[in-house]
Amino acid sequence: MEIFYAWNNRSFCATALLVCAVLLGGCTKSEEEQQADIEMAHLLIDSRHGGVPKDFPKDAPVYPVVTGILATNEEGNRTLMASSKDGVDKVSAYYEQELKKNGWTQAGPSSSGDGLTATSYTKETRDLSVCIGQDSWKLTCIILSLVDKKALAAVPKEATKPEDPEACAILTRMAQMYASCGAYRDKGVVETKFIEKEGTRTTEEPFSTAFIRPKQFRFEYQDRFSGSSRWYRHIVHSDEAGTRVWDDPSASGTTSVDSLHLALAGFKGVSSDASYTVPSMLFGGLMDDLVTVADLTEMALLPEATLNGVPCHKISGKYGGGEVVSLWIDKSSLLLRRIDEARGFSDFRTETTTTYEPEVNGTVTPEDLEFNPPTPASVAVADAWEHVTRADASVLLVVGSGACLFVAGCASVIKRMRRRCTRHSV
Repeated sequence: MEIFYAWNNRSFCATALLVCAVLLGGCTKSEEEQQADIEMAHLLIDSRHGGVPKDFPKDAPVYPVVTGILATNEEGNRTLMASSKDGVDKVSAYYEQELKKNGWTQAGPSSSGDGLTATSYTKETRDLSVCIGQDSWKLTCIILSLVDKKALAAVPKEATKPEDPEACAILTRMAQMYASCGAYRDKGVVETKFIEKEGTRTTEEPFSTAFIRPKQFRFEYQDRFSGSSRWYRHIVHSDEAGTRVWDDPSASGTTSVDSLHLALAGFKGVSSDASYTVPSMLFGGLMDDLVTVADLTEMALLPEATLNGVPCHKISGKYGGGEVVSLWIDKSSLLLRRIDEARGFSDFRTETTTTYEPEVNGTVTPEDLEFNPPTPASVAVADAWEHVTRADASVLLVVGSGACLFVAGCASVIKRMRRRCTRHSV
């Protein structure tokens, strides 16, 4: 699959996922905080200009006032996502007029859900879905999904390898272990190595999970800019009272979302799948619409291996988009210990290793399950300190054996940094 990033970073991927899966839900922020978010999002759009892939079909027009374009191209399937400061009604009227002018016929009434209105169109052998909605930043999200049935029919079908019955049995028992356990917690790291012409660089994203059946759950992962010591925290918390999300630095507070499913799906890409690999098995049918490691195809049982002194089953198979992955599964507990995956792109490739330190049916403490997002003050201080280390402040005074820091000239820095919502580029 070819992926076209008009922004060469992960920020729009994260924004698009959150728009589609989280931000279109409710928001508990004050009116003043919402207005600050709107201003921040508008600044982001004004500062980042994307482009439309040259071969994107001209009769499926892209709204003329958009930025932050993410487009994918896979045999017979094309998707384009973008954001606009124009209102939903204006964008909807544009598509109704332009698609009719370009020969598209609406296929039935529009449908609405999760804050999006979807309208389907047909033209010859192609189907087009147009989804339009507004997020809590008052931006209009536009998603075009184009399917060419003739091109799909011409794609040669790959011959599938027979499944290894022993590998299937191990995966089934692993999934049953997670789905039936009373409590679970882990700590882990996603390590991704980017191998490019210019050299190799490696990123690390630590994460943790805590769970007590049936509904007490917490997941957190962290990431940071290359060369920075400032970690950004991203938290999903769920209990009897509902599901809440903290997404640092794009949020200035806590966001309530409609479902745990949407919250975890919103962090799927930016957490390198860590947000739903294990949670999807803990909650059983919560994510039936997403492919998980328990759904591998063309599975094969590899020679056994030892990981940090733990004997493991090793299973290879094809995942979601056809990527080959290897799973390391603890022979004794049947818990997932490691995932290895490699992907190739047009000008670079990645090697990702996700490691787990899991514990099942042990003691999960109230502290493990506490929401515990950072306070706005601590975020402001961390942002200011990050900018200080980058020589954006004029004076740094350390008083009392380093216990108290006074930063002169940082007021404007703090204000700017609180409005940032981009992360380390991919």
